[in-house]
Amino acid sequence: MRTGWNVALQVGALVAAALLRLTAPGWLLAILIFTVVGLVLLLVPPALSLVVLRWGRLRRATSAPFLAAAGFLLLAALVLPDQGDGPVGATPVLVLLGVEGSPAWAWTVGSLALAAYLLSVLWLAIALGITAARRRPRPHGSSTDTPYGSSPAR
Repeated sequence: MRTGWNVALQVGALVAAALLRLTAPGWLLAILIFTVVGLVLLLVPPALSLVVLRWGRLRRATSAPFLAAAGFLLLAALVLPDQGDGPVGATPVLVLLGVEGSPAWAWTVGSLALAAYLLSVLWLAIALGITAARRRPRPHGSSTDTPYGSSPAR
């Protein structure tokens, strides 16, 4: 995947998730914005996509966690119910469809999507760390100069 497309995907997923959360009456979006931890967790994938922008292309090992993070963020934003000032939680997908209330499956699917998003952000950080370590230039004369992984005998 091209890194420019990845930046657009991550920023687009974040904006779409915020817009989806605005459709459901409740305090979840406000809480995520006003708490530092929630805001940082939402901004990690777009920030990391800007960090790797100079790479040009992403391999599967790094593009898969970016795609997973964007997908699970959108799924959580679409399905996770929100508690407003009233007793009934609202789910953005059901609000968009004109259905009131929140079925029990929405809490389960939304919570699983949120957990999967957090795991994909962790996966993303690990994958980028490994890829960045592999991309670093090795000093001349290091032990990896030979095809067998060891320095030639002197």
